[in-house]
Amino acid sequence: MINYQRLKKKFPIKKEYLPKARRAAAIKAIAKEYEFKKAELGVGPPVFKRGFPYYMVIIIGLMIVGALVGSAISERGGIDIAQENVKKTEKSLSNLAIALGRYRYHVGTFPTTEEGLEHLAKTRLSVPGWVGPYIKAVKEDPWKNAYVYIYNGETSSPTLLSKGPDGRAGTADDLIAHPEDFEAAFRDTSWTEGWVPWHLRDIILADSKAHKVIIERQVADALAKNSVADGGVEICGGWEFVAEGTEAVEVCLPHDWAAFGLMAGGSVRRGVYKRSFFAERELEGKFVALRLEAVAGDFKVRLNGKDLFVRKAGDCGYEVDLRSAVEYGGENLLEVDVIAEEGSKGAGITAKATLVAQENDGRVVYGSLRVMSLRADAETAEIRVEREVVKVDDGIEKVFSEKRDFEVVKPRLWEHGKPRMNKGNMTGRYAVQALAKCSSDAVFLNGRKVCLNVAEMFCDFGLTGRAYYEMLAYTRLRRLKEAGVNTILLRDGEFPESFRVLAAENGVLAISDRQVKELGLDVEKFVRIEGVLDERFYCELRTRFIPDSKAVWISPWIGKAEGDSVRVECVASGDAAKLYVNGEFKGEGVKDKRGCFVWNVSYEAGEAKVMVFKRGVYFTEAVSKTAYEARDLVFESRQATVLAESEVAEVDIFAVDDYGVRVISAPGKVEFFLEGPGEIIACANGVGVKGERISSKEALVEIENGRASVAVRRSGGSGQAIKLHAKARGMRPAVIILPRGIK
Repeated sequence: MINYQRLKKKFPIKKEYLPKARRAAAIKAIAKEYEFKKAELGVGPPVFKRGFPYYMVIIIGLMIVGALVGSAISERGGIDIAQENVKKTEKSLSNLAIALGRYRYHVGTFPTTEEGLEHLAKTRLSVPGWVGPYIKAVKEDPWKNAYVYIYNGETSSPTLLSKGPDGRAGTADDLIAHPEDFEAAFRDTSWTEGWVPWHLRDIILADSKAHKVIIERQVADALAKNSVADGGVEICGGWEFVAEGTEAVEVCLPHDWAAFGLMAGGSVRRGVYKRSFFAERELEGKFVALRLEAVAGDFKVRLNGKDLFVRKAGDCGYEVDLRSAVEYGGENLLEVDVIAEEGSKGAGITAKATLVAQENDGRVVYGSLRVMSLRADAETAEIRVEREVVKVDDGIEKVFSEKRDFEVVKPRLWEHGKPRMNKGNMTGRYAVQALAKCSSDAVFLNGRKVCLNVAEMFCDFGLTGRAYYEMLAYTRLRRLKEAGVNTILLRDGEFPESFRVLAAENGVLAISDRQVKELGLDVEKFVRIEGVLDERFYCELRTRFIPDSKAVWISPWIGKAEGDSVRVECVASGDAAKLYVNGEFKGEGVKDKRGCFVWNVSYEAGEAKVMVFKRGVYFTEAVSKTAYEARDLVFESRQATVLAESEVAEVDIFAVDDYGVRVISAPGKVEFFLEGPGEIIACANGVGVKGERISSKEALVEIENGRASVAVRRSGGSGQAIKLHAKARGMRPAVIILPRGIK
């Protein structure tokens, strides 16, 4: 007889499964064992009469064979399966690390812990430089556990691991991504088709790892010594600022002193910025200069007490030659004296400042480089480059103008929807933008007709005034794009060049007054933008540029007493609108010149609802409710509540009743207090009235229309979060946490 007990010992039953090849081998082994036993017995298989016993034997036999097959599969493959899972996991970790490296290659940093690996797969057009997706989807490891990803910016590479078979992190069976895989995108750049992101150019072009380390150390040393590094170093921190009638305070650039409430009623017209720097002796004989990307107001620069000549650098700002007054091998005192222009809403050094040191001979004059796209299509693009170059002849500097035309084959064309980074010699950092005249509200962009929805934009970023902070500017651009704006006219010559680059990165065409005239555009069709984009103006833009948008805004439902006449306004895209007060029909709205629906009705506490119709069909609606006594303060951030080093976030605070309805008539002042590594740089109440900045951590502002706003800036503190507190008399206080982000 067949010894089934011995077979079970030989093929013990386990729960793991094998590939087809393993199963086939196991079945063959069982069949061979059966043949041996049959030969030993010298008999054939038993014969049963057809009936119940016959079928029972068949069923029992099949069950035994199935058990034997399962046990054979387990014994022959259990260890191999575990090894295969390890190999799969190691390969997945390597692929994820390479994808993270490519993400950093484009964006400049790894995703944060909060953003996670999902940032590699989901479309992130709002992230500057993002050209993914870098993976199809985020999957679990073979043991059905999520991969662990941690990155807070304090290490050179993230932590990426699998918890292993035991499903617990921090144990011996954890599988960890190899650090070199994060650098794979930098070692072999063939996958980029030859182009290099601007922010990584110097590091990528290092011919060896040792060279790369040297470059990084030179930059670190220059920053540590507070000195002028060869090629340039930003000097945005460490400035002392003194305004008329005030004490000296330490500030960080960019800075607009109007954001501190110092210019209320035009009382403060003059401010002085002071900062020292060390100049090494090795810089003697080189061109050393201060570059200011933007300044609001008239200004002059002094170095070690000597007034210096300031040169306007095209559209890029200003350049100041420091060579006549710099003291090599010692400390140098730099002063920038700014005088606010009459009637100006802002003043100060409103963008970054840079100290540069370059070789004299063959130096390109700052701000003189101009790249024009004469013509472009999918096949070729004609590019013209104009610049001024300084050359030294017999000890005398001479400026020569250079002009060069060349052709780019198969250019990468810039589009509103998908702006792309360039490849080869193209306009600035981004792909070709060739504009030609078409009509009063349209142009030919790279040979294709594009209708322009233009917003006239001035140097005003809201709470921070003219001070340019990238995150605030990005938030503004994002809202303009959502509202249908695809082109901005930069009216103010002091707009920082960084903002033009940011606009190109985010698919917004930036044009100048000169281009408006050349293209014959109708300025009457433009929208004028100043200050913060509130909900009403945002909806007006959407209804103007996106006719089918369901954006809708209704004015607050406020009345002092029953029967008061109340004017109700509604901004919406539609043909008709009907007003209902507590369910009772109050008539159809009349459109004014701005396209806003208007009603004049008697007030009664409760709810006002506007229903909008388009072509006779219901389209959208909005509701405004009576607000009762203010009970709570509620924070709301205008952008993602993540701050990078030296970046700024704007946060709104609202007074609401027990039902969460905003109380427009809420009286009193709101006190702000900041806890953590940061400072309050500005506060206001939404109607242009600046608050009082008591200290770097405290501010006070009168609440208006149930709202106040505050701007906070992170200043170090590793990964520590910032906590912003708000309190007002008679209302429950509020707190919002702003976690650290990666710049």
